[in-house]
Amino acid sequence: MTTPNHSNGISTDVSWLHRFAAAAALAAFTAIVVETLASSSAVVFSNRDASMSDPYEWGRRAIIAAVALSGLLLAIWLWQSPSKRYLKLLSAIMASVAVVHAGVPGGVLAVGRAPRTGAIHACLAEIVFGLALCLALFTRTDWRWAEAKTADVAAPSLRSLAAFTTIVICIESVLGAGLSVRIIGTPPHVWTGLVATFSALWVLEVVLNKFSHVAALKIPAVLLAEATVLELFIGLVAHSMALNAPVSPRPLPGLPVINATHAAAAALALAASLYTTLQAFKYLAPATSCAAIVETGNEVPELYTLANASEPVRSRPETPLNPESNE
Repeated sequence: MTTPNHSNGISTDVSWLHRFAAAAALAAFTAIVVETLASSSAVVFSNRDASMSDPYEWGRRAIIAAVALSGLLLAIWLWQSPSKRYLKLLSAIMASVAVVHAGVPGGVLAVGRAPRTGAIHACLAEIVFGLALCLALFTRTDWRWAEAKTADVAAPSLRSLAAFTTIVICIESVLGAGLSVRIIGTPPHVWTGLVATFSALWVLEVVLNKFSHVAALKIPAVLLAEATVLELFIGLVAHSMALNAPVSPRPLPGLPVINATHAAAAALALAASLYTTLQAFKYLAPATSCAAIVETGNEVPELYTLANASEPVRSRPETPLNPESNE
């Protein structure tokens, strides 16, 4: 079921399935922040009086349960709908990871929780967040892979560069989760953060210089650069506070908050990078494939346009991949 809006003659139908997938992604994003806040607090206040209870414990359990429940409901909804098979499999994977996220030591039913289990929960929440974000995009009623394609003439290709950036940001998030509970040291997380920032700025430079005519790539690339720079800045602030914590007369109450803010910025950077990567694969095609299409004139299942071609090579459009299309 969709909600039509025909203002200005433009249909902007939004499915309830898409809204629920977006809500699941928001729940996973909140889980990342709360898990980081709870695990960092457990480390900073590890010497507190045993009679003091963890102020974030019930909130942590509630959000973990919400993530698992939303993942299961989304998978059931998709499997009951006439959606594409890959969407059903993607939702099943997301639901499985969400259930594991709720059931590993320190999950919903656990009485006690070691600080290091916060790193496991943060990593699993990152996976659920990425899968939920993909489902939220793929269930849009206007989502199509059969868009006009532009030759990816960049070297390295923008598609591979965007995918590399996403992988680096994922690794950085995992290392950050380990750093927040002092499993690993600072240098690996700092170096991956610098690589992620450089790669994101490189993506922005390529988009603005070589694909400025592809409007669908500009905003994602700008958001990616802004999110990674913001994440790096907040990370430097958090590192400075962590260095001052040992010489402080009492634990710094703001350190868990700044760590959670850093985790939120990292999740936003991951979302922006993933969205940029999907848009790049949606609107770009390998330059060699496009050149072969123009030379042979063969019919292909997508629409390609070349920067040096006067006419696009058109073919029969595909049906949209969203599960609630009226076609």
